[in-house]
Amino acid sequence: MKHVVKILALVIPGIALVFLLLSAIWNTIVSNHLKQFDQTFLSPATLEAVSYTHLRAHETVLDLVCRLLLE
Repeated sequence: MKHVVKILALVIPGIALVFLLLSAIWNTIVSNHLKQFDQTFLSPATLEAVSYTHLRAHETVLDLVCRLLLE
């Protein structure tokens, strides 16, 4: 049993470190993609105002229910 505890004491911190590194890498990748998305799709050049009629033309059943509940 002592050997198992010693092995686990060595393995668990290593696994935790791997997860920590993977988490940092994932956060960096996601952060970069979000920045690129913001620059591409949310720039003032790509945003334009639409009319209420235009919004209503694309309204789904769920949107309609929510709108009627809010009115």
